[in-house]
Parts: sequence; C-alpha cells; structure tokens
Amino acid sequence: MIFPSDSTEDISEDGPDLTLDLYFSTMSKDSLDKKDLDENPLFERAMAKLGPLEADEMYGFVPALAIGGTPKLENLQKVKVLEHLTFLADLGEKTVMADIVAMSNALHE
Repeated sequence: MIFPSDSTEDISEDGPDLTLDLYFSTMSKDSLDKKDLDENPLFERAMAKLGPLEADEMYGFVPALAIGGTPKLENLQKVKVLEHLTFLADLGEKTVMADIVAMSNALHE
C-alpha cells in the first residue's frame, strides 16, 4: 500500500538526507525489528550469523515472505537493497490509499 502525503515543504526546507534521517531517528529499534515465528527479534541474530551489512545491502528473506517464505533466521540472506526492494515491490499490486491528512485539512478549512 502507498500512503500519500505531501512532504515537499519539509524536503525542500531540510533536504532529502536530513528528512530521511529525521524519519528514522524517531523510530524505535524494536518497531523495526522483524520477529520470527516464536516472536523473537531477528536483526541481532542475523548480524551474528551473516555478518554486518555493506551500505548497499540488507537482510532479506529467501524466499520472500510475500511468496510464501517464513520469517526464520535460516531464511535470511544478505541481499542488495535496491534489487531486493524492487523485486518485492513487483510482487504485489500497488494500492494508493486516501491521503487522510489532506482530507482532514480540507474539512477544517
């Protein structure tokens, strides 16, 4: 799903790198850590098993969860970020959701 929002002003004011840094700096580590079937976080165990990542890598499930893979440590591999995210994006249909912030702002004008 694609959730639209117009952050053009933020990006113009702060620049794309700072905008992205600010987004991730407000996230908690726990909220980003995928859990396995037993609800145990995977990131630290993946790093211990597979080693640290290069700037252009990520840990990815093989096979991908979207095509029936399971969230298990043994299914994680180091993959190239752009190629893997492009592959995942191509797996399913994209749905653009309503911009509820814009709708709310329009109601309160």
